[in-house]
Amino acid sequence: MSYGYMIAAAQAATELEKIRYGRFWLFGVKSNLWFYFRLDEGGYLTHRSGLISHMTMDGVALLASIKSGCYFMDFLLENKEGELAMQKRVVLAVQRNEVMLLRASIDSQLVINKTYKVVL
Repeated sequence: MSYGYMIAAAQAATELEKIRYGRFWLFGVKSNLWFYFRLDEGGYLTHRSGLISHMTMDGVALLASIKSGCYFMDFLLENKEGELAMQKRVVLAVQRNEVMLLRASIDSQLVINKTYKVVL
């Protein structure tokens, strides 16, 4: 089992690839979204407790820096899932309009493996 973050931006967000302390990797472009991925066991953008997480100040600042708008998922990989499975979940959630709105603020509560549309 591994935790991580998936960010799907409406435009290329190259600033995510340049973060010195926790770089994201461009995973691919699908359905007009740029997917960035990062494994994170330490809870840099969120603090996790079971299947619930809360945004940190660093998480709020990072999401606010993506000016094109984005979707965000704090995920837990289980049962030999991989990054591709998480990407598919985000795409399906967006296509089916099953996303939840996230007003990124400190201690905003999120459910692990749910897709959120970031609203600033």
